[in-house]
Amino acid sequence: MCGSGVSHCRNLGLNFRKDGKVYDSRGKLVKYFKDVPSVLQKLKADGYTLAVASRTGAIRDAETLLSMFDWNKYFTYKEIYPGSKVKHFNK
Repeated sequence: MCGSGVSHCRNLGLNFRKDGKVYDSRGKLVKYFKDVPSVLQKLKADGYTLAVASRTGAIRDAETLLSMFDWNKYFTYKEIYPGSKVKHFNK
């Protein structure tokens, strides 16, 4: 993600439009995998403690997306840090 089923993002300039959807600064719709909201809801309802973890160059965008998609309510823990997951995995 920026996390949770959303393709990578970097300084997207995110905004809502009148249609209630999230767009980046180029006017491109920001999408997530269609099943993510129902999976998050089910896991939370079943009593699972959920966390989101991400290494990204766009921490603010990651936090903003979680808020715009209304997903913060599902996560007890958030660990979003600057950096590259590629460098992290290569260690």
